[in-house]
Amino acid sequence: MKSGAYKFTSKKQSKKGIMSTVMAVMSVASFFIANTISFRQKGQIGHRIGAAGFVSLVFAMVGVVLGILSFGEDEVFKLFPWLGLLLSFFDCILWVWIIMIGAV
Repeated sequence: MKSGAYKFTSKKQSKKGIMSTVMAVMSVASFFIANTISFRQKGQIGHRIGAAGFVSLVFAMVGVVLGILSFGEDEVFKLFPWLGLLLSFFDCILWVWIIMIGAV
C-alpha cells in the first residue's frame, strides 16, 4: 500500500451550513409548490398560500444569514455553506421577482 493514500483531517461538516442548505431546499420546494398552485388557480389564491410564500422568503433570508455565518467556523468543510448560501440567495431573488411582478 502506498504511503499517504489516506488523508486524515479534523474537519467536520458545518452545522450552520447544513441548516442553511436544509432551509434553502425547503424554501425552493415551497416556491415551486406555491407558484404551481397559483398558476393552476389562475392567480386566485387565498391568504394561506401568500403567507406560505412569505414564510418561505423568510426561510431563504435565514438561509443566507446562516450560510454567511457558517463561513466563520474553523475546521469545517465548505460544501454545505456554499450550497446553502447559493440556493438561499437564488431563492430570495426568485421571491423578490415574484413579488415585484405581483406589485405591477
